[in-house]
Amino acid sequence: MCMCVYLFVCVCICVCVCVCVCVCVCVFMCMCVYLFIYVYVCVFICVCVLTCVCVCVQDFPWSGRRLGRCAVVGSGGILKNSSCGREIDSADFVIRFNLAYINDSDVGLKTDLITINPSQIQKEKNKHFSLQNHIKLFIPSVYGNASFIMPAFAYTFCTELSIRALNVLYPIRPQKPMAFFSPYYLQTLDGYWKRRGLKPRRLSTGFMLISTALELCEDVHVYGFWPFDTDLQDNPVPYHYYNLNRPSKRMHKMPEEFVRLLQLHSQGALTLHLQPCSSDTP
Repeated sequence: MCMCVYLFVCVCICVCVCVCVCVCVCVFMCMCVYLFIYVYVCVFICVCVLTCVCVCVQDFPWSGRRLGRCAVVGSGGILKNSSCGREIDSADFVIRFNLAYINDSDVGLKTDLITINPSQIQKEKNKHFSLQNHIKLFIPSVYGNASFIMPAFAYTFCTELSIRALNVLYPIRPQKPMAFFSPYYLQTLDGYWKRRGLKPRRLSTGFMLISTALELCEDVHVYGFWPFDTDLQDNPVPYHYYNLNRPSKRMHKMPEEFVRLLQLHSQGALTLHLQPCSSDTP
């Protein structure tokens, strides 16, 4: 199954198809007043084409090999003052989310794969936002040689925002093309968990990447996933270890996802870390 494909290939095909279809439709109909309708038709056609491409292309960046011990590092406030940085950095492969701030003491510095949430771009759109404003987040001194991934086909608006991100990232890091989750994989993953009773409007990016890690890694360790206001000792816990933002309860069902993580932990499918790490961890 193709889980994600290089963005460059998909974008080239998408742009070509969209331009051709839109031009043909507009010329044929000669009714510019309805142009916005035709644009939506073009987007739909592009998504269909990309679905076929993503199913066929098998060039997933880490295909053909298992990744050993993986650390999937969420942004939960439970990581604050956890001293888990050294343990996380000792993993063979480290996955992080939403351009989260990193530090060596609690969350470590090593990063192999990190997500960009389209909503991070959308929130700043009315402020003439440009990813150049956050360019320091992408340069090697912060995330090294990490790959970036976006759920570009989760919603229509995500595709346009993802292309904007590519326009900034590709000239800076052409050796590391951005990866997209294929729409086929997103649909399959969503269906898999819905059949098991998990029915949010959309799976959180964290839960999606944990599911992906279970396919790619021999041993999955999960840190920073804790959707509650207090820890196991009843101490208050901020939602994120780096800010106080709250999740969208309408979009995601964090406690329900957490229950599934506990089940996977009890089954031995992954290791869920909920306590501070030992200071002598190698």
